Order: sequence, then C-alpha cells, then structure tokens
Amino acid sequence: MKPYHFYLPFNPLFNSNDKYESQAHEFFEELKKIKQKNSHESLYWGKLKISEFTSSLNVDGFSQVVRENQEIELETHLFITDYQFLWVGKVRSVTSKLPTDAKTLNFYNGKNVEVWFELSDFHLISNESESTLAFIYQLHIDNPYQDNKIDHLSPMVNELRFPLVIQDRGHHHFFKNGIHVLENNPMLNKSDETLKMESFGRSFVIPQKTFSLLPDKVRSSILHSEVLLMEALSKGKRDRVKLEKSIFGYLECLELLLNETFVSHLREKEGHNIFVSMDSGTVKILRQPQTDSHKTSLKDTKVNFTLNQIKMLIDTPRFFEHTSLDYIFRDKKSFWEYCRLEFRNALKNESILELYLKFKNKNQVELHDRELLLMRNILLGVGGVGLFSALISNWYRDEYSSKKVA
Repeated sequence: MKPYHFYLPFNPLFNSNDKYESQAHEFFEELKKIKQKNSHESLYWGKLKISEFTSSLNVDGFSQVVRENQEIELETHLFITDYQFLWVGKVRSVTSKLPTDAKTLNFYNGKNVEVWFELSDFHLISNESESTLAFIYQLHIDNPYQDNKIDHLSPMVNELRFPLVIQDRGHHHFFKNGIHVLENNPMLNKSDETLKMESFGRSFVIPQKTFSLLPDKVRSSILHSEVLLMEALSKGKRDRVKLEKSIFGYLECLELLLNETFVSHLREKEGHNIFVSMDSGTVKILRQPQTDSHKTSLKDTKVNFTLNQIKMLIDTPRFFEHTSLDYIFRDKKSFWEYCRLEFRNALKNESILELYLKFKNKNQVELHDRELLLMRNILLGVGGVGLFSALISNWYRDEYSSKKVA
C-alpha cells in the first residue's frame, strides 16, 4: 500500500570527520546551516557503490516512486540507519548525478556514489538501538519495485540490494509542521538514559502542545512508564520484568485516557440513563436503563471501564437500547469518527487487546523484546503520531473548530 519510501543502512566507520559522530550527524548540521539562510534549500545524501561488480540500481524507478507519492500529495521518506541511530529525510528528488559538489558533504569527495537523494529536511527519530530496531521492524516490503516480499525489516535481513523501496506500517507523517532540521532535538546531545523525563515524554514521542492536552493522570503515568523503560534498558542490560511492567503501564495509560475522554463523555451526556452492575466487584455495562439495589447509574459512580469494554462499545454503537453512540457523540464527531474508523482497527490489527489481557490476567507474554518496544512505539509514536496523540487531538478538534468559527 502506498506511499512507498526508501530504506538505506550506512556504515559510520566510513566517517572521515572526527568532529561528528557519523556522516548523518554532519549531514544534519550542514543542512541546518543552509536552511537557516534559505528555507527552500536542500542537500544530497549519497549511496556509495561498494563494489564494481554490484548490479546497477534502477534510479528511474526510484524517481518514479517520488513522482507517484507527489501525485497523491504524500511525503517520500528516506530512512537512514547505522542500527543505533535512525534518521528520516524528506525526499525531494532522486538522481544519479550530483548538480554540484557544494550540494553535499566533503565526505563524498573521490568516492563512487551510485545514487543521490535530494533531502529538503532531516530528522533524528531514535538514538538508541532498541527503539531503532523496534521502529525498523515496522517497515516491510510488498511493492512492484522489489522482487522480495518481507514482512518485517531487521539487520538480519541480508542479501538485499540497497536502497530498498519499502512501506511503513505506522504511516507516519514526519514533516507536516515546520522544518524539523531547524528545531531543537534533545536526542542529538544526550542518550535516552540521561534525558530528563519531562523533556523525553514531550519532545521525543509526543509534541509538547499535544502532551499538555493530556489529562494529568495520563501524563504522570506515561512518564512513570518511561522511567521503567529506561531502567529496563539502561547500561546495556535488559531487565525483562521491568520491560513488561513498562509496556503494561503504557497499555494502562491508554485505558485511562479512554476513560478520561470516551467514558467521561458517556457519563456527562447520558450517565443518568446508562447503568452498570457492581456484582462481585466486577463492573458490567447494562443495555437497558433500569435500577435496583445492585445497579447504579453511570452518573452516580466513578467506575472505570476496561479497555475491552470500551472496544466493545465502539464496535457496537447501538449497544444501548434507548440511544446510540452516534447520537451521544454528535458534538464530538471527529473523536467518534476516529474511534470508529481508525482506533478500533488499530486495537485489532496490532493485537493491543490481546497483549493487554495477557498482562491483566498475569499470563506469560511470549513476545520478543523488540515486539514489546514496537507496542510502545505504536502507542506513543516515534517520530510520528501515536494512538495517545491521535486520541487527544481528535478529542479537542471539534472544540477548536467551533472556536475558530465563532
């Protein structure tokens, strides 16, 4: 499924400039300098030809990828990694010839470059190998430009001709707002382990404005899970117990956020007609508005619904016999449409509910560490929009729209 993007590993040991940690770091700084002078400028990242016996690249095909994405008004990304750092560039064009030596790094002088990517923006989205590998795991190949079909990319996938034309399961939009190379990125100066938690939570995965919109309980719970994650992965060690606690914490944050939005709206708009049963300490949602000694109106209780109960309601808008969720959420249309059209599919496709129930019931979780980290990336978003950001942005979208109209 389009858009198609490019994926290219590089070897940081080839770096000839001791001032920078890698060629990518130098590229970032050089592009930043020229963008400060002229925001329309670009810089070219090259792919070195390692052997003269290597087969030729289909550069015309790469150019076609960019044109196809432009026709549907979507960005083309170049993912660049040394398997510790993961960078993404915004591709303007692809060519076999460099316009002028001034449009790239001195690093490429005298080297055999077989293809050039013109990049108009450049962004660091991970600076730690675990999160980088988890993100790469979201990339896959199923397109007419590649002979192979690969479900998940990883450093172990070999015998491939780079650059690859790939797809991104996260459908991230990295360059929607502003020029990222001109913005402050704390990952450029610090490792994940030493980042201040508040800055990490807001800058690394959730935009600051979006983070501020989250309820206080959710914000503090996210930061707590981030602390556990750092402790689990610190100093090159891997604490599986803390890693699982961290991921379960993110899932509980999702449940809490939905209770603070979705369930609170039900309570406010229709709480006097929606009833729950508290038998045996378990909350049961009732279809009909009725009361007795064991049933309480939602308005008169502060109970939270579980993630699977909320998913059930989203799946069945006519669950309540006296009303529909379409009607209840009539003044939260953007939020409700997102829940129905995108969020419910995300819960299903990414097996979020399945993992949540295993944690909840204290069953053994057999997922690999990188798959658990991928779950965290889906919820928070790494360089793109995660479920937390999408939910809270859509929750406030209609409110902001009505203010603008007024």
